[in-house]
Amino acid sequence: MVSYYHTLEITPQANTEQIAQAYRRLSQQMHPLRNPIEKRAFFTTQFSHVSQAYEVLSQAHTRSVYD
Repeated sequence: MVSYYHTLEITPQANTEQIAQAYRRLSQQMHPLRNPIEKRAFFTTQFSHVSQAYEVLSQAHTRSVYD
């Protein structure tokens, strides 16, 4: 299992602003509708991983439980 920090390409010391910036950047790159049809399944999976990592790390309580 890949860590959420690795998924968002940030360090564990990242603040909430850095987490949000990483999420926006990666979600734009990996959004399924922005990529070719033949690669949509891959990007759909990656997009869901990025979204899940952001949900956990963006909230202080869930992030402390994760850590």
